[in-house]
Formats: sequence, structure tokens, C-alpha cells
Amino acid sequence: MVSRYDIFVCYSRVTDDRVRSLVDLLRASGYRVFYDQTEIRVGDKWKERLDHAVASSRVLVLCWSREADASGYVHFELSRAEGLNKPVLPWLMDSTELPKLMEIQGITQQDPAEVFARLKPRLGLKLRWLRLIQTVVLMLVFAAAFAGYRYTHRPWVFTGVVRSTADESPLSGVTVEVTTPDDRRLEAFTQSDGHYSISIPLPKPASVDVLFRKSGFYSDHETAVTTAQDYIMYLSPSQ
Repeated sequence: MVSRYDIFVCYSRVTDDRVRSLVDLLRASGYRVFYDQTEIRVGDKWKERLDHAVASSRVLVLCWSREADASGYVHFELSRAEGLNKPVLPWLMDSTELPKLMEIQGITQQDPAEVFARLKPRLGLKLRWLRLIQTVVLMLVFAAAFAGYRYTHRPWVFTGVVRSTADESPLSGVTVEVTTPDDRRLEAFTQSDGHYSISIPLPKPASVDVLFRKSGFYSDHETAVTTAQDYIMYLSPSQ
């Protein structure tokens, strides 16, 4: 399942003014950002909402500061992201050191525009592009499956040629009537070169009864023929 957010922003509300500027830059560039002040609605169970949002985001941007270090919410979100192996990208908003177990290089620039420029190469494809790619891949899979189904369920084509016994010339306009063992009846006419073809829905029978008719010519009788190969028929001119 594709994540609902590109980025989860983890921060202390004391630093909200600077963080909001970064959020605005990210959203203006087309990233879908989870920012609690705009994403959590009245009546939401906020802790469950945060937990789900971290899980459904591709990346967590950690806006780290003295206030963030003192926030239980920030540590909850950070530990949840690490437990899910989500990429964590720290913005070091002051000189407060990251938790000792976090051996991650942080961004030290303070201007949100510079922070955004440093973050961008690590953010990957936007969610909308990932969804588009997923849609295209699914369409290709369905198209391939449908093509495979059509190929394996394509009608069997019974073909052959009709000639005159007088000079072995091809006969056009001959009515070719096929009857299958399960009493399906199909009809076709020979072309100028004497060839005929009749599409017969599966299952393919082992043999069919074929009747050839043309004014001025005759055949001795209806012919039961094998379907293993093309069938050549000779009609005799009427006396």
C-alpha cells in the first residue's frame, strides 16, 4: 500500500514559526506533509492519529531543538519512526545534541529555504508520482493478464482450400458449412484464391463435418475431417 504522506514533520510547538515556514516550502513543492496543526481534526484521537501518520509517511523530518528534546511527544514520534525503519532527516535548530544512539548527520543551516534545499535530494519521488507509477504498473499487469487470457482463449480457426477437379484451379464463392460434434454450425465462403477460414470457439474438436456447396459443382457427400491440419477439397463440375 502506498503511504498517504511524503513527510511527517516532528517538532516542538515552541519552534512553530520556523517549522511552519519549512512546511509551506515543502507543500508548495508538491510534497504531501503531515503537520499536526493542519492534519489532526476535532474529535480525532490524537495519539492514534500520530501513530498512524508516522506509519503512513515515507520520511520523518525531525526538527530538533532543546524544546523537542524535552518533549515526550517528539520522542514518541521519533521512536515510532525508528521502530518502523523510516528514514529520519534531522534539522538541528540549535546546538542541542541528538540522542546518543542516533548516528545521523543533521542539517545545521537555520534558514528554512536552505534547509529545504538540503532536504530535497533525500526526499525521493513525491507521493503523487509514486501513485502514478503504481497505477501504470497495475495497468500493465492487467493488460498483460488480459492479453494472455485472450491468447489462450482465442477461437480455433479451421482453414483450407477448394479446387476444381477439372483443372485444379481454385474455386471462389464456395459455401463452406462446418458442424461440430456438439452441433455448432458455422459458415464461410472461399476467397478468390479458393481459401476459406472459419473461427470456431473453444474447445477445439478432434474432427468436424464439412459440407461444400457451389452452383455448377458438386461433392459426393458431407465429409468428416480431422482438425489437425488444413483441409483441401476438390469439387467436380456438374455434367
